[in-house]
Amino acid sequence: MLNEIQTHEWHAEFSSEIQSLSINTIENGHILFFPRLAFTLLPHEEKFLSSRYSDPKIKNISFNRNTHLLRGVCSEDNICNELTEMMRRFACYAEKLIQNLLSSYSPSLCIGRTSFRPMEISGRISSYRKDDTRLHVD
Repeated sequence: MLNEIQTHEWHAEFSSEIQSLSINTIENGHILFFPRLAFTLLPHEEKFLSSRYSDPKIKNISFNRNTHLLRGVCSEDNICNELTEMMRRFACYAEKLIQNLLSSYSPSLCIGRTSFRPMEISGRISSYRKDDTRLHVD
């Protein structure tokens, strides 16, 4: 089952009815889908859609908001700072969305790494466990 949430705002407030429906959806193993929710890149961040800043030996760029560490990047400090800020902003938006939509989970929320994958997956050699062309859940 797919439950569509029609919001375009990361900081939206949700009615108790939508919150309850959303909790029931995920607790029953189904999917919440946000077809109108976009993460808008700032003009200077659009360059990160290219794989040229990524370490070719690592499949994604990751940001740990708890330690402020950025990994998987081959670039100079100013680029790393811009990319860190973009990923930090996304992590904060995602956390706020969860707090507003699934507020009963907020006290137990553990913030993990934020990943970004601008590299082409198709044709990339990897083990079957790291093969992102296979169906999997992150």
